[in-house]
Amino acid sequence: MSDMGVLQSLAVPGALAFGLAVSQDGRRWAWGGCVGCAPNVGHMRARIYAGGIDIPDKLVLDEPSANPVLIPIGYTPRGIVVARTATGIGGCCYIPPEAGHRDVLVVDPTTFQISQSLNGCNAAYTSPQGSFVCTSTPPMTVHLADGSTRSVAAGGGWVHVDDSHGRVVFTLIHSRGQGDGGCPCKIGVEAAPLDGGSVTVLADQMTLDDVLPDGGIVAATAPVLPGQGALADWIVRTDGTRVQLDQARGPFVAVLPLM
Repeated sequence: MSDMGVLQSLAVPGALAFGLAVSQDGRRWAWGGCVGCAPNVGHMRARIYAGGIDIPDKLVLDEPSANPVLIPIGYTPRGIVVARTATGIGGCCYIPPEAGHRDVLVVDPTTFQISQSLNGCNAAYTSPQGSFVCTSTPPMTVHLADGSTRSVAAGGGWVHVDDSHGRVVFTLIHSRGQGDGGCPCKIGVEAAPLDGGSVTVLADQMTLDDVLPDGGIVAATAPVLPGQGALADWIVRTDGTRVQLDQARGPFVAVLPLM
């Protein structure tokens, strides 16, 4: 572990951090900041900064805000993928985290100019290559790293694009119990191929955390009744076997490549 320094852009009164994305080589990063967002400060501005090893911090995006913030969700060869997101979205722990996401901006990693703007795209994750999904209800629109798109006749939350295996992996809430967000809930992790094939169930009563390079997944247990039952993060292998990750009860954070 190395201390890479202080994000000076956030070392001002009323500044809050929103997200951090790191390039695959670990030498560049982007982060979101909201200036004037602390209580009783006012004049909110949502910003994205970029920097890295031997690279001075640079203000990349800057816009006034009455609520939405800018969150980098991926620093990829395609660009820095940024979600414009409304804050203060709450509800049951099984509501997809995409619920507050409104738009996606792709920023060129060399010029730092916006190369793509997708209004109404509620993506929350990118693949290492830069693929992501705009989703809420079926069908999913998959934006691949090469700039092409695919339509997948499925819908869900926590959606990841698995470029290596030509599929999307997602969490699907089959039943919200009482129908108003109350539980018991029936929920699981599924996968759908980009070529239009049939959906495959990968794990019942679990929510997706990440997709592994070999096709396995990291997923968290999702009790039928929130707050009841053991919580844990698991590696679910392609043959269905599981290995528990958090024996020390620590939360899963992310999958990082080892260079």
